[in-house]
Amino acid sequence: MRERKRRVQDAGQQRAIELKPEPRADPSDSREELRAALQHQAAGRLDDAAVEYQRILDRDPQHPEATLLLGIAARESGLIAPAIEVLSAAVRLQPQAAHVHWNLGLALRKAGDLSAAERCFRKALELRETFRDAQLSLGDVLVEQERWAEARTVFEPLTELHPDWLLAHARLGDLLVRRGEAAHAVASYERALALAASDAVAQAALLANLGLALQRAHRLDDAIAVLRRAALLTPDSAEVYRNLGEAYARKGNRPEAIRAYAKSLQRNADDASVHNNLANTLIAAGRRAEAMEHYRKALALKPNDPGILRNLGNALVSANELEEAGRHYARGLELAPGSAELLNSYASLLLRQNHPDAAEALYRRSVELDPSSPEVHSNLGTLEMRRGRPAAAVPHYEHALRLKPDSAGAHYNLSLCLLMQGEYPRGWHEHEWRWGFRELGMRQRHFSQPLWHGEPLHGARILLEAEQGFGDTLQFVRYVPLVAARGGEVILQVQPALRRLMENLPGVSQLFAVGDTLPDFAWQCPLMSLPRAFATTVHTIPRSVPYLSAAAADRARMQGLWPRRDDQQQLLRVGITWAGNPRTRTDLTRSMPLQTLLDGIRHSVGPREVELFSLQQGVAADQIHQLPEGWSIHDACRSCADFAETAALIETLDLVIAVDTAVAHLAGALGKPVWVLVAYASDWRWMMDREDSPWYPTARIFRQAALNDWPGVAERVGEALMQRCERA
Repeated sequence: MRERKRRVQDAGQQRAIELKPEPRADPSDSREELRAALQHQAAGRLDDAAVEYQRILDRDPQHPEATLLLGIAARESGLIAPAIEVLSAAVRLQPQAAHVHWNLGLALRKAGDLSAAERCFRKALELRETFRDAQLSLGDVLVEQERWAEARTVFEPLTELHPDWLLAHARLGDLLVRRGEAAHAVASYERALALAASDAVAQAALLANLGLALQRAHRLDDAIAVLRRAALLTPDSAEVYRNLGEAYARKGNRPEAIRAYAKSLQRNADDASVHNNLANTLIAAGRRAEAMEHYRKALALKPNDPGILRNLGNALVSANELEEAGRHYARGLELAPGSAELLNSYASLLLRQNHPDAAEALYRRSVELDPSSPEVHSNLGTLEMRRGRPAAAVPHYEHALRLKPDSAGAHYNLSLCLLMQGEYPRGWHEHEWRWGFRELGMRQRHFSQPLWHGEPLHGARILLEAEQGFGDTLQFVRYVPLVAARGGEVILQVQPALRRLMENLPGVSQLFAVGDTLPDFAWQCPLMSLPRAFATTVHTIPRSVPYLSAAAADRARMQGLWPRRDDQQQLLRVGITWAGNPRTRTDLTRSMPLQTLLDGIRHSVGPREVELFSLQQGVAADQIHQLPEGWSIHDACRSCADFAETAALIETLDLVIAVDTAVAHLAGALGKPVWVLVAYASDWRWMMDREDSPWYPTARIFRQAALNDWPGVAERVGEALMQRCERA
């Protein structure tokens, strides 16, 4: 237990000076000297007291009281070895005095000789069965030896024999918390607190301990109330604010948890655990940059703490700082090679870096160490998904759900397996767990209006809202006309970059960008919940294209910017996109270098047959200017202000070739021929072992034949382009 517990244990307890002198003559007439020495000792003037005791012993080396008191003074001064020597002499002088054995036991306990201390306390109780201080000390030394059951047989009778003794109830509470019986500990602390009504110091300490017990008993509201009382009594206590922060964090009240942790650090800036806990809370609140600062401070204070190393590694992974994260995981495993959590985290990093075999080895070690971990079983499923084996992944996710039925991550990942295999009804049901899967970083909006499940709308106004990436919105707005056909007046809310493009979408009554103020509505449904509302199967997907189109003015502008010249009438105009958002978790597997794509194409077709237009945005577009001579690629999309302009550009082209990005979905929604280049373990919507897409009739899929085989994909794209040019 924490240091505060020690203050509770000592609160209200008299000094360990108990005189039970036997009647004896005192030839030295030392009573006045003893009285003066005791006054010094009571006032904390231990050196002065020792001088007086030694003066008595110089005259009478066998003086029992002076010997005992000198030993006690030495112990209270921290001179433990001399104290043991003197108190051992006191025992020899008074072998039948229980209090002398007890005082020797206290010194031995301070020296760490718990077995010898225990013998002294038991001897004291043998000599005086009702010696409550010795019984309390015996319980303490049993606790320090982690002999919980024996300690309980000491403390419980003590509270029954002395029901009004604060310390007995406090000690029993401490023991019960250690034993995991927090609910019973609460009653002991509450009894001790009632007995400490006149002792503000003891009250503050007991409130702190009671707050911890209430936390562990899952009574978080009560814990917070008690810890707030403790903070009022001890406003300078870093520990109380730390515990209050933990209670708020467990309650899910992140703002208050952050404030409490900050107050704790104002009082003690060198507490690594508070920096770590604050960082964890900041991560949960989406404040990653601040969290990283506190993880680094925690690590500076405790550089060999495996838990902090893992937490910092996890934060670095979320920031896409993968190399540094790997160094922290590796260091953590050097310190704690048997940490199942570290093995799991490092394995997930290796999988993200596209090293599935190395990841599997660590996952297997992790699950051997902790077979009850739902997270590791779920990650084994993700490993199988990455290898393109969704059927093999399903049992892992189902096993994880048997261990933790409410695991949002396992439910969500299971949904992807099912959807990839075409098991849509169950897949859509499991997909609703996406809102609780923290790794997706999604924030579900909470409305008072009910979620629509496909009921007739009879003219009611319904909000359909974008929820994830651009590609998801582009794919699922196909359902908007169907919702309108159910009698709904559709309010559509999309990302600002998609707003203008959606102006021509049939079925939309009112269009808003995310962040705009919305009018009243009666129903609501996120776009990716619409397939479930319509009970969509692979065979009933709304396949009619185009369902999006560019505005005439935008199309005319793009035709003016990129005209088809008279001498280029035979050229195939091809738009290409080779990379996605580099901060996306799956980007290492779904993106390819531009040079790789061009190397595959140029072996089959040349610049006199194909004119290339880059549809790429972001940092990957810079690869255009790093190419060797021989290829001319129009950097056509860098200046596009939104998807409406990108759509207009695509409508001027003959073909789009794209990795799995929003551009692929946009081309498919426009009804433009699109070749989608997907990784060996593709996203669920491209399904398995097929070259067509049930979602986009104009799409042709080029899959990796093996992990990381982008060159093979590029070569097949080149061959297909050659055939296309020959037919033109």
